[in-house]
Amino acid sequence: MTPEAEAHAKGRRIRALGAARVVVLAVSLFVGTALASGGTRAHSQKAPVHAHAISVDVTPLLEKGLSTYALIVRDDLWQAFETEFAGQLQPGQRLLVHIRGISLASYVGGRDLLWPQSDFMDGEVALFDAGGRQVATQKLLVQSPASSGGAWYIRGGELRRTAALSQVFAAWARRYLSS
Repeated sequence: MTPEAEAHAKGRRIRALGAARVVVLAVSLFVGTALASGGTRAHSQKAPVHAHAISVDVTPLLEKGLSTYALIVRDDLWQAFETEFAGQLQPGQRLLVHIRGISLASYVGGRDLLWPQSDFMDGEVALFDAGGRQVATQKLLVQSPASSGGAWYIRGGELRRTAALSQVFAAWARRYLSS
């Protein structure tokens, strides 16, 4: 084999090895992302709610300029409602969640008797039947402790507090709408 042919063959092996590494890296990233996003959580035994059965409207938050945060709130609420209402909605039923406001308290731990250390979410939930008629509606103002996100100095505390508040909102909505 000529030196040029050997160099060419070696280059192909290196490229093939590089491609294999890219595939292994991509699979590792995919699996890692799946695990980080809850792929290891135990799934509910209840039937899943179809994505189109739940709509979350955060337009008032978007109008206040909370663009990225409003989308986080929307996604957290959608996940919380999907979990809470798994197996609860009849075929064709829809839930519309409308969020008017959210307030996260300034929190650095401890207790303050003058200022509440609670987070609040204000909104409304409407249930529609298969024919599109509104069969139930409930206004909600829920609170969650500002400490629900864990230690304030650990990165992501506000996001954990938002997720906890979304879970509380969905739980109260289910309680009111299933009665």
